[in-house]
Amino acid sequence: MKTTTATTKQQLITFFVLTYGLSWLFFFIGHKTQILPIILLGIWAPSLTSIGLTLYFFGKKGLSKMFGRFKRVRIKWYWWILLLLLPVTIHFVGRSLW
Repeated sequence: MKTTTATTKQQLITFFVLTYGLSWLFFFIGHKTQILPIILLGIWAPSLTSIGLTLYFFGKKGLSKMFGRFKRVRIKWYWWILLLLLPVTIHFVGRSLW
């Protein structure tokens, strides 16, 4: 039982360290170079880190289980498009107003 807790604690620490490290690295590089795709990588770093660590710790079965939870939610397709495009739209609107 203790090894499971230690493993879970290690997984959580790994997630937070990688998420903060990658996000701030991409934000810093993107700010200095003013390259939008690098900044967007910083925005998506928590999601990409969770996908990568799920694949690393639990394999393909864990990844399919994680993405299988999306099937349980009954949302129309246009809400998914809005969900994916909204951060980019907010960025461009904010950038044009700046």
